[in-house]
Amino acid sequence: MPGIRGLGMDIQWLESYVTDDKIYCVYYSKDKEIIRKHAEQGGFPANRIEEVKRMIGPETAEEKSTHRLAGVVHN
Repeated sequence: MPGIRGLGMDIQWLESYVTDDKIYCVYYSKDKEIIRKHAEQGGFPANRIEEVKRMIGPETAEEKSTHRLAGVVHN
């Protein structure tokens, strides 16, 4: 299994959030397909992949975000 490094520079795992019944992973990625490929190679589900259109929080309240992220929900 090549892992995420084997997919090249088009994907970067940022962090994951774990709840009682799901894991939410956040990636920088050029598209959804490379995230699906990563999930298939890793043997975990990618039930839903969504592009994050905007990030908000205390540090971004006054500025526009230019980040492009995708989130994956693992059930």
